[in-house]
Amino acid sequence: QHYSNNNLRIVDTQNPSTVGDLKNTLLKLKQKHVHLKLKHEQMFEKLQDQLQYYHEVEEAMEEGRGDDEVNNDDEEAMQEDWDGSDEDDIVLWNDVDFRNYKGEDKADMDELENKKVGKQEDKGVKPVASQNGVGSAVFSTKQQRYNAAQYASRTALLNQFGPGPHQVEVQLDFDPAEKEAPTSDPAPDRFVIEMADVDEMPHTVYWFLQQVDHKLWNGCSFHRNAGHVLQAGPEANFKTPSKGAHLLDKFIQSGLESVLFQEYSPEFPHEKYTLGLAGRPGGADFYINKRDNTKAHGPGGQTSYDDPTEADPCFAKVISGFDTIDRMSKLSVEDDDYKGLNHNVAIRYMKITQRLDDPKKAKQPKKKKEKVTSK
Repeated sequence: QHYSNNNLRIVDTQNPSTVGDLKNTLLKLKQKHVHLKLKHEQMFEKLQDQLQYYHEVEEAMEEGRGDDEVNNDDEEAMQEDWDGSDEDDIVLWNDVDFRNYKGEDKADMDELENKKVGKQEDKGVKPVASQNGVGSAVFSTKQQRYNAAQYASRTALLNQFGPGPHQVEVQLDFDPAEKEAPTSDPAPDRFVIEMADVDEMPHTVYWFLQQVDHKLWNGCSFHRNAGHVLQAGPEANFKTPSKGAHLLDKFIQSGLESVLFQEYSPEFPHEKYTLGLAGRPGGADFYINKRDNTKAHGPGGQTSYDDPTEADPCFAKVISGFDTIDRMSKLSVEDDDYKGLNHNVAIRYMKITQRLDDPKKAKQPKKKKEKVTSK
């Protein structure tokens, strides 16, 4: 959109070879937009069918065994449908467009959000009101879309990665061209993060674990060393074989470039050594907080965006390798406001180091099996 006909003529006068490249790029973008729109519509229909199925199963369980008992046969059938043996059995949030979600009244989707609102009220935190002043109906519809995204993400997260805690190891390679002060031998080059609780940040945690599981971060970089954060993203580094444009492409092609909404929990604020998502919508870049940024990155902390009441998702924390974080914090930066690193730090790999081997077992406590067997 930045290149109107006038702009194209100006560029043509200065550099005739540029116009063809611009037109080809624009055509590819239009084709990709049509493809993604169709894909989102198809996956949204599938999600609605899945949600309706779960709603019917829960109703059947309540009718058959009451509010406090669970029909084990129905529970096993529901789990088998999500056993992960076929990709089509798992609703991946990144393939779904929730913006047209109608917000039907389903207690199973609102339960998690109700718990969060209760916690906020206990702490004296008032729910954020609608910006446009139309009333609670507008806010409710928006909130229910968020609930739907959290519900689908949490279900898929438990099925694929288990209940957690989920830990991810990050292995780095520092550019030899960087003139660093002497450090310990060997120099620290790895750290481990632990994801937020599945009940607090299910959408963002599932999104990030999917990125790691698809190896999207392998080859990317820490590229910014600002006063308050260390930022990583799909940027080139000294080990990148080309200019690095393909690094962002793989995020886009996988549908994992950004989250669907700005998920945030006051139970997991932006304290020092926690991880948050940059931008609106958040991703693909993430950052490590070098200090307590709860006020600046929490709700209402960044008023330059369209919705100033939103916050950056905070979804993980560093649990080991603090010396590696401190080492990156001392690297030299460019002389500008952004504070980009002079020599980007390569992310050799990220890998999930702690996950449940059989997530299905976590959904069937032993005491429940014994109760059914005794009958």
